[in-house]
Amino acid sequence: RVQPSRDPTAHAVACGFLALCLSSRRNMCVNPRVVAESDREAVDAACRSMTASWVTERAKAQPGSVETCPYFDAYTEGGEDVT
Repeated sequence: RVQPSRDPTAHAVACGFLALCLSSRRNMCVNPRVVAESDREAVDAACRSMTASWVTERAKAQPGSVETCPYFDAYTEGGEDVT
């Protein structure tokens, strides 16, 4: 018999997780500028340059000073309810 505290399915249900998908930015990105990059490293670099915490903080403090990702911005502004 599996104890509820050791049952990963019970823990996932209690936490509200349905699934967890792990993938690369190359597969998940919808930003046309980033997707146009030629290789995985370039995609990662372009994504990081628009979504890093220091970039988003600077963009809030000085609007227009750095390029951010509108898709990531919309997601973070929407909170956990965005799907």
